[in-house]
Amino acid sequence: MKIKHLSINQASANHLPRIILLSSLIFLLSLGAVLQPPISSFSQNETKISQTKSIPKVVILTFDDNWKSQFTNARPALDKYGFKATFFVICNYVGRDNNTRMNWQDVLNLQKEGHDIESHTMNHKNLNKLSASKLDYEVGQSKTCLHNHGVVNSTIIASPYNEGWNNATVTNSIAKYYDIARSGNADIMFLHCDRWTSSQQDCRTYFSNGTLTYANRYSIRAWSHNFYDNLYSHNQTSIFNKFIQVVNKQARYNVEGSVDAIPILEYHNIDNQNTPYTTSIGLFTAEMKYLHDNGFTVLPMSAVGYNDTSKFLYLRMH
Repeated sequence: MKIKHLSINQASANHLPRIILLSSLIFLLSLGAVLQPPISSFSQNETKISQTKSIPKVVILTFDDNWKSQFTNARPALDKYGFKATFFVICNYVGRDNNTRMNWQDVLNLQKEGHDIESHTMNHKNLNKLSASKLDYEVGQSKTCLHNHGVVNSTIIASPYNEGWNNATVTNSIAKYYDIARSGNADIMFLHCDRWTSSQQDCRTYFSNGTLTYANRYSIRAWSHNFYDNLYSHNQTSIFNKFIQVVNKQARYNVEGSVDAIPILEYHNIDNQNTPYTTSIGLFTAEMKYLHDNGFTVLPMSAVGYNDTSKFLYLRMH
């Protein structure tokens, strides 16, 4: 049995119980169906752009907190589709919590397989609430800790709870040790940092008057999957529809073959426990399949660089 395309009709879907609809969806995906989002999910302009083959579609994958489930449950789907991701590691959480966190062998295996290992501080403290010395320890020592355990040249940090992006003290501490940082939340990020406010045209860290800019290389925003896992009470159909909407949102900005807008996806636990930091295995697998079957280029965050001359972010496309 070979199924090439599956189209969702929202009107008919509304008459099916959600659990039946989801079970059918995952079954059809496992048979090789390519999910086509309903045209009504997007504006007419978005739909027109997304159908232009020359428009690149890029997604960055990130995982936080070194949960073991990322290694055991997410990794097989990444391997299946040849995706590489960034794993943000809390140094003092490695190997703890009754083996629910990855150990150093797991972390180094991910690195050996081509994944990107980066810093998520020493102890996952809110960086806004630390003294100067403790802030420097959480930020700087985590880079040293990763290096001491065999991680090659960590140049990126993800701030715990995505806090600190609007704090100059935190930004200055991060800038001492890292090239870029993931901090703050948004559906998509902009490589030129010029879509947020009319007063900002590039990704410089400070305005000429010395105030911190809204968007810069130390405040690269991510889309939190767990926010919607909780908002929709782990209703996988609703979350999957939101996922499709978010990853396709870039189409309205990426025109004439250029890439400016990119969603950065942030995951935590990949299991079936329905906790606040959980995305189900079936849903994650379906999302990865969607990216693969719909022609997305999937990159780790190490693909993002910063040009000191143009003051723009850019992609290192492999």
